[in-house]
Amino acid sequence: MDNLRYHQSLPENNSPGLGYQEFSSVDFVIDAVGRKLVPNSIRIEADLVINSTGTTAVVVGDAVQIDNQIGAHCFFESWQISLPESQGLIQNANEYCRYMKSVAAGTLSRNDYFDGKLACELRGALVNIGRINCQSLGSNNAGSAQSTHLNNFCIKPMFCLNRMVGAGGYSFAKYGQIRISTNLARDSNALYGPDGTKAGNDLNYTLSNVRIRYQTIPDDGKVDKLMMNSYTMIKNSINGSAANVSTLVPSKAVSGVTINFLEQATESNRAENSYALQKYPQMAEVSYQFSDATNQYVSYTLTSLADVLQKGLSSLKSAGYNLVDMDNYMVDQGFIAGIDFNNQFIDLSKNKFAVELSSTARVELSKKNIQNVASIEELTFNESDLVFGNEVLDNIPCSVAVFKDNKWYEKVVNLEEEIFSYDFVKARKEIIDWIEINQIKGDENIDIEVQINIDKFLENIIHNLNPKTILFFDYGFEQKDRVERKYRSLLRTYKDHHLSVDPILEPGNVDITSDINFSSVKRKLKTLGYESSLLLQRDFLINNGFNEYFDTLQNKLLLSEGIENLKINSYLSGLKALIDSNGLGGFYCLEAKKI
Repeated sequence: MDNLRYHQSLPENNSPGLGYQEFSSVDFVIDAVGRKLVPNSIRIEADLVINSTGTTAVVVGDAVQIDNQIGAHCFFESWQISLPESQGLIQNANEYCRYMKSVAAGTLSRNDYFDGKLACELRGALVNIGRINCQSLGSNNAGSAQSTHLNNFCIKPMFCLNRMVGAGGYSFAKYGQIRISTNLARDSNALYGPDGTKAGNDLNYTLSNVRIRYQTIPDDGKVDKLMMNSYTMIKNSINGSAANVSTLVPSKAVSGVTINFLEQATESNRAENSYALQKYPQMAEVSYQFSDATNQYVSYTLTSLADVLQKGLSSLKSAGYNLVDMDNYMVDQGFIAGIDFNNQFIDLSKNKFAVELSSTARVELSKKNIQNVASIEELTFNESDLVFGNEVLDNIPCSVAVFKDNKWYEKVVNLEEEIFSYDFVKARKEIIDWIEINQIKGDENIDIEVQINIDKFLENIIHNLNPKTILFFDYGFEQKDRVERKYRSLLRTYKDHHLSVDPILEPGNVDITSDINFSSVKRKLKTLGYESSLLLQRDFLINNGFNEYFDTLQNKLLLSEGIENLKINSYLSGLKALIDSNGLGGFYCLEAKKI
């Protein structure tokens, strides 16, 4: 034990007098000449004050709290671990708090929270512990602060340096110093509660006297093999009660995949816990698709909630102690999905890992001979009476062409030093061919959305399905209208259903779409043997019996009462929206029939 030493390092970037707050970056360097880092010995300590507004500390009676299961970990949004002299960046751990929430719920029991180590991390078994740990140490039962004493904590971050396997230790002489950086979480994620939504409240936290502590032993000159376990968090947005998520995981050695869910309206909502493990609505089936260690394709489907939860716990290497019970599940604190690869390490960096989530409604549809497929090629028939698509074409990627200096160029995106910018390159032949076929004239004030991929999509549909009739509902224009209305660009982005920023300013956080050139679609369908017509959605519906159907429902409304009356009224309101010329009724319907 005489050889064991305890060290302390302060941040390289000293905080201002007020301390570190939301979005702050805190950087540490640890090094010890002639010594080895004891595996899993790194701790972060800090003093904490939480204010309900301005500099007014939270006191007894204030309904403000942190997540009781992860405690002070909630203030750290991400960790970056690098070995600048040897390996470079070895872990970039984003969404750290959501990861910790899964680990806490999936690997700890209520009894575990009576351990002093977790108490030092401001963690506890009861939800109310998260509230108590937000209150000033000097507050009394009357709810007033009697002193300026701060809460303090000591956490063991769950990054790779604290998940080492191997007793020999990390040699500073061999691998060099270690750099540890963390970005602090935003106030509205770390803190929540009813009082956080009151007018004038500005919940905030401050960390001061931040330091890192670690242990070392003398370097014996031996080259020890160390394995560091780490995690990678990938965030996706899904819509509706059924979804497919497919992604490449930047790791060649994955032992399992853990999945948790959070409704978008909950995240950063001061009234709600941003780290809740919410239920996926009406889940009936979960299917995992991946290539195993022998590169064989695997499709693994779970059809019961118990199996979904059990596999989720297995992915965390749970020893049977967890907080995933029905009580927590019902209050959105205990839903974990995932899959364990049974002590194998699978390379997910080459072949995508996919998750298919099916709702109860979707499963019921499958019983009625309705197929749900990821691509047209998966369908089991090759001829159809009708192909129907609602806002499908606008989801198909397009290129952008620009006419300048009497030449056609493609507008592309460059990435330099993590900054996106636009550039212009000579247009490809297929781009110019598409422009010429569609008789588009160059104008230096207009970006041209070149929708070659829609042509390919139509070819695929007709080749595989050979439909008698095609119906597409979408927003767009005919070429003559595009010429008359010279918009700079019809490429747009949306965020939370509102017109948003330029796509290169928030890549991955906005939906990208463009208006459809229906003249081009009609021309392509003509070459494929289809005669097409274009009507406003309003006119198409009225021509096909909308008014008669609407009148029938109105007559039913007059004879209905109670809940039934409310249902019909709601349905009628939805129908009115479909023919509103200033809304959905102003969309186009393209109807194509096989010649």
